[in-house]
Amino acid sequence: MKEEYESEGKAAESVSFSPEAWFKLLVERALSGVYIIQEREVVYVNPQMGEILGYTPEELIGTDPIRHVHEEHRECMAELHEMRLSNFGPGERLEIKVVTSSGEARWVELHSVSAKIAGKRTVLGNMRDITDRKKAAEYALEHQVMMQLITENMADVLWVMDPESRRFRYVSPSVQQLRGFTQEEAMQQSLEEALTPESLERVLAIMDSLVPRLLAGEDLGRTLVEVRQPCKDGRIIDTEIYVTAYQADDDSTLIVGVTRDVTERKAQSKRFEIFSRTLDLMSEAAFWFGTDNRFTYANAAACASLGYTLDELVGMDLSVVNSNATSEQMEYVWKKLRFGIPHIAESHHTRKDGSTFPVETRSFLVHIDGKEYCYGTAIDIQDRLRARQEQADSG
Repeated sequence: MKEEYESEGKAAESVSFSPEAWFKLLVERALSGVYIIQEREVVYVNPQMGEILGYTPEELIGTDPIRHVHEEHRECMAELHEMRLSNFGPGERLEIKVVTSSGEARWVELHSVSAKIAGKRTVLGNMRDITDRKKAAEYALEHQVMMQLITENMADVLWVMDPESRRFRYVSPSVQQLRGFTQEEAMQQSLEEALTPESLERVLAIMDSLVPRLLAGEDLGRTLVEVRQPCKDGRIIDTEIYVTAYQADDDSTLIVGVTRDVTERKAQSKRFEIFSRTLDLMSEAAFWFGTDNRFTYANAAACASLGYTLDELVGMDLSVVNSNATSEQMEYVWKKLRFGIPHIAESHHTRKDGSTFPVETRSFLVHIDGKEYCYGTAIDIQDRLRARQEQADSG
């Protein structure tokens, strides 16, 4: 049998290849790394896999695959690998860190399936280096956080007022960034000039109550009030004021406040309201559930696909619509999510009428008010599976 083939990029001289020859030709020239693991031993890698990790294929074969996982994900991957070996089934997608031969940390995306081959538990998969994509995302997030911190700290305005004359004794220079007035201009303003009429009424009521309470020995804490303030350019902005009263060393009573611009926050709140309504217009099913694996929210598409109302779904155990969501499986899913690894899987959803349909689900960990939630989406993949089967039949 003739198995020679021409140089890179040219057609093979013969099509009478054995399956092993085709495997070698296709896999060893793949752009992504390909690997086969039996139990805890690497038994095959292609050259690209070696390039990603900085080893030759010969150096990788026979090693423990967990050894090449970054310490940040090593414990998790050791547990996930063992669970994967014991639960044969459809493919799974993971994003983890690995360590190269030089000690460099790299982000990779893994796609794998598990099966029993020749009596041994086996994982077959491919690996793609996504380090550049991850770095770009991390830079964007760091830049966003940095800008947010700068904006929030520079936007605060500290001011001190004499409650009797109702005149400012001090206004910090950051008022110019907030309202456009210089420090000197802001200190010359009266409360009537610094607030809209509706806001003035609320602020005066709070200020008039603070001094008697202070003199009565009450612990005032801070009072929060949302107000609207005019800017030098004629705009009206939304701000929040934390205000309290204290007694100075000369026994005089002063009102102290911190003002922060909340115009953007209010705009974000409005955008979130719009987003929530938009979520219900999505054709893709979306849902939330807590660590008890019970639904807390589902959009209109999710309700329609399952045949339940939102009231019926909220509080329902996830396993009612997804039989794969056993307590053991969900323990595995939450472990992945807490290590920062999204869970992507193919499964079946069960409608209210008992019928089922295949879906691809994507789940992500979200923290809200100190609590963990899973945000997930589900798409119907009946057409995808049908096309996959037709392609397999035709092959």
